[in-house]
Amino acid sequence: MCKPYSLTHSLTCRTWSCVGADQEMAELHLLKRLSLNRNIVAATSLLHEIYVITEHSDTVYVYFCRRPYELKTRVAIAGMDPADIATSYACVGVYVLDRHNACVWRIHRQPKDTTRHALNIGPGEVLRSMAITKNGAIVVVLNGNGIILYSPVDGRTERISVEGASLSEDEVAHAAEIGDGRLLACSGTQTFVYDLKREEVCKAMDVGGNRIALKSSRTAIVTDRTGRLRMLDTELWETIDVNVGRNGQGVLRHVHCAMENGLVLVAWQNYLHVYSFDPMDMESHLADTDTTETRHEAAGICRVYLAFA
Repeated sequence: MCKPYSLTHSLTCRTWSCVGADQEMAELHLLKRLSLNRNIVAATSLLHEIYVITEHSDTVYVYFCRRPYELKTRVAIAGMDPADIATSYACVGVYVLDRHNACVWRIHRQPKDTTRHALNIGPGEVLRSMAITKNGAIVVVLNGNGIILYSPVDGRTERISVEGASLSEDEVAHAAEIGDGRLLACSGTQTFVYDLKREEVCKAMDVGGNRIALKSSRTAIVTDRTGRLRMLDTELWETIDVNVGRNGQGVLRHVHCAMENGLVLVAWQNYLHVYSFDPMDMESHLADTDTTETRHEAAGICRVYLAFA
């Protein structure tokens, strides 16, 4: 049972007490660097394909997740202004959060058709980010610390207000499911666990973030915009820094852990880096041995909405 904490409760981050394999997980190895001519909003992967969305663009770019990481196809969604993208392993599909049309789009595997799922949001509510639970429910974070739990299967919607999480203008940036009825969430100054059944914060630390990526059932990577990555053990409630060497490229925008192959996608402004915790992947088909960087033009059928620029 969770013990309630105030969000002002401070928990000092300690060195991870685990040894051996857990210590090795603190090092990420760069396999590929993709350079786009537009800032990246988010990226995800599914079955050896990488899906990328860019700022104010109606196009999803799909790359092969192996060398030389070439562009495979594009998926155009007219009028879309993408806020986030995530993988559903429950239905084997990719979902895009569209703030302009107040909906989520499902991109199907073959062929890459799309299905629209409308979200019932009120005036002034803004779609900020999303994550997908192991059962396929979509966790959408709104401004003002509101959260929508939406089921694409039957359209059922549950609305939650994360009480006590607002610190002046500091709002929840991202939230993901870490167990039955529990969300791991972060804001600019806090990382915390929210119990949906008890409607309370049950763990918190005074270390902020802008993105959460689940690596396993008890391990998450939490990032902030300065480029810091932390590995968080959600049971021991301890963290350790993740080293990306000198590969960072400005403001960190997004992170994703691929469940099927263990790769980590990190977006820095207009760069997408493909990493692995396993140094042996540096010698595998996942590493681009010819070049560490490839330039990709995010153009073609992309429509740019200057009204949002």
